[in-house]
Amino acid sequence: MKKAFAILLAFAALPNSASELRVTLPLASKHFYCASNQCIDLNETNLGIGVEYASYGVIGFENSYSRQSVAAYKTFEYDMNPYMGLGIRLGGVTGYKEESGMDVVPLAQPYLRML
Repeated sequence: MKKAFAILLAFAALPNSASELRVTLPLASKHFYCASNQCIDLNETNLGIGVEYASYGVIGFENSYSRQSVAAYKTFEYDMNPYMGLGIRLGGVTGYKEESGMDVVPLAQPYLRML
């Protein structure tokens, strides 16, 4: 979490216009497919905080295995109207070493933006 906070402070120091800086609040995930009913034990409340600037972002959150994760990504978003958009975050995320054997794994995360 210290890394995520330091990155948030670095983003806050950037000169920006209000339209390019955005706070991100991850809340939940839904697991649709897992081998051998492993989804039963997964955490679907993924609270955290992040920041985006000019389509790049960093989020710190509790992952599906109830461990702290930090993700760095680029967003690609379609604005449905001024208050709502659909998008995908592509990048890398920490916190899954026990499952993958890698410190950073690929991230492809669809999302819904409101406001």
